[in-house]
Amino acid sequence: MLDDARQKELSLKLQKLYLETNREVVVVTIASMAPYGSISVGSLAAVWFRRWHLASQDVLFLVAVGDRKCRIQLGTNWPKRWDGHCRRVMENDIVPSFKAGSYEQGILAGADKLIWMQQSGPGASPPGRPWQEELTERTNSIFSMSAVGGPGGPP
Repeated sequence: MLDDARQKELSLKLQKLYLETNREVVVVTIASMAPYGSISVGSLAAVWFRRWHLASQDVLFLVAVGDRKCRIQLGTNWPKRWDGHCRRVMENDIVPSFKAGSYEQGILAGADKLIWMQQSGPGASPPGRPWQEELTERTNSIFSMSAVGGPGGPP
């Protein structure tokens, strides 16, 4: 999904983040979820998070391009107050770019916000509304956006 220059740029940012904080943001793009069976994007992200032995303070950002689905999977050290922030990143930075047909822009914008989040750390307070307000609006799919559509509308 990223050209070579952007992929290298993102890789350098992620390496720098790890060296400075000992925390990771892992960005994964796949063409389709079909090879993985009938698993949901959230379940697939959780399986990979565990299988790759990511730490409890890490973040996994999964994009299944052909399925128009994505997920931000947080490790267990991230308090619930970050849920609303991740939802806003999806709604304001990632999904609008995807809907406009710019997966590259959405991936890079999302990754930048998640890198900022990691630099702040799980103990920091997220920007925006108080986390208690965000929790009242929380749904089971807070980080998942299904059928985000592409250019010209929903699938």
